[in-house]
Amino acid sequence: MFSKRRIALYIGVMLVLVVGILAMTSFVLADSNRKPEKLIGAWYIDLLPDGGTPGHALCTFFADGAVQEDETGTGVSSGHGIWVMDKQGKVRFTFAELWWNVENDAYTNKFVVSQALKYDTASDTWSGPFKATIYDADGGVVAEPTGTAKFTRIALLPAP
Repeated sequence: MFSKRRIALYIGVMLVLVVGILAMTSFVLADSNRKPEKLIGAWYIDLLPDGGTPGHALCTFFADGAVQEDETGTGVSSGHGIWVMDKQGKVRFTFAELWWNVENDAYTNKFVVSQALKYDTASDTWSGPFKATIYDADGGVVAEPTGTAKFTRIALLPAP
């Protein structure tokens, strides 16, 4: 016969095992959304500024934490910056562009964007709010537009 003490020990061990298995399962599920491979690569960006005209850009996230953004426009540099992924799989990044007057060949503004992105597993897209800060040539803040952006992966097409 089993003593009450031995039965309590078995029940305790089983509870510890069950709790451990459940904890590992939730960690593995959470970890699958934290994989940087879901972000690394090239993306189309659909920009939806609050109260502004929608726009488009391109962005590349590199494995070393660098980010490069490009948009059309004369007198606009590529955006260069950094990104990080938190424990919940949310991405934060910041990049900066330089603007200049092409006719005068003069630096006019610095444009800095900060954004937080959340991954949508169903559509393999990232989206979230952004805030831009536009500085004049002397470093004064000119404007701080906000909005949302959606990132859609650039797919590899079949070769001809």
